[in-house]
Amino acid sequence: MGQWHGISNDITGLMQGFSKDISQMELKYPDLLPDIRKGNTIFIGSDYSGQQNTSHYETYTFILADFDNCITWEKLRRDWRKRFLSDGRRLSYKNLNDKKCRRSLKPFLDITHFIPGLIAVVIINKNISTLFEPIENGEIENSIPKYHHRWKKTVFEKLLRIINFTSLFLSGLSRPYQNVIWISDEDEILPNDERLRDATNLFGLISSSYLNHTLGHFRWGTTKIDSRERMLEDLVSIADLVAGSLATVLSMHKEQKTFPIGDLIVPPPQNMTRKNKDIMDWFSDNTRILKRVVFVIEPSEDKEGFNLKQLRFHGTRDFLPLNYPFMQ
Repeated sequence: MGQWHGISNDITGLMQGFSKDISQMELKYPDLLPDIRKGNTIFIGSDYSGQQNTSHYETYTFILADFDNCITWEKLRRDWRKRFLSDGRRLSYKNLNDKKCRRSLKPFLDITHFIPGLIAVVIINKNISTLFEPIENGEIENSIPKYHHRWKKTVFEKLLRIINFTSLFLSGLSRPYQNVIWISDEDEILPNDERLRDATNLFGLISSSYLNHTLGHFRWGTTKIDSRERMLEDLVSIADLVAGSLATVLSMHKEQKTFPIGDLIVPPPQNMTRKNKDIMDWFSDNTRILKRVVFVIEPSEDKEGFNLKQLRFHGTRDFLPLNYPFMQ
């Protein structure tokens, strides 16, 4: 058996298609997914990019890790912080113009290879205004409207996407009674403790339709709860770097008309910055224990449904020009 266990049959449509596609990908690439069921706790870090007007896509990035078995990574991370960012500053995509952060980037990317986990990315064309049909579950259908007015319409759509994607990946990769710690970046989705409580209740309602088993303790917070050690924030920064770089690179493909259709190999876009080359080359290394899966959702030609595309990247460890195939 593979690592992916599928989702509840109560879920239909796009998300069931996601689950089946992941199963097919795992048959083609048996080492595609990690085993994060060994430890008692799964850590989830999430970050989102592409809200700026120049971007053609919104990028939702999640890192799911076997938290109990991140011991080697944590030791290396402490050494990395002591050497490069001992002042406690955050490593993030938008901060890479800072000389200290830029110098710390490649060593940081190298130590992430010791994280037993998965980087899961969902990239959505911004022409899609809403993604999910109502879940056919009376309790959920009756409960969601009472939360809707607490966020702006576009923000609530973003929240629903994040909760559904997280529920999907947890359903496929977790085991019964595992605890979950989910840390999200502070943004308009979780602006204060009250909205965080609402979002947690909403997650409980929606995830119950995805999961075929019972989880242990669940805790959802933002990076503001992290200690001075910055461990949680550094895990979330992995998602931040991927989200920022992929949103930029794929928008460049779109503008340069090199975004592939079907099962093609394409070169990277022209005029990529050094930081994007470094991040994309690291991200394209599929040989490590920190795995990667990437999906793109485009509107269908009739604009009444969606096209789901799988992407697989291939790069080099010497930071040479990239070539990578996009898998239909």
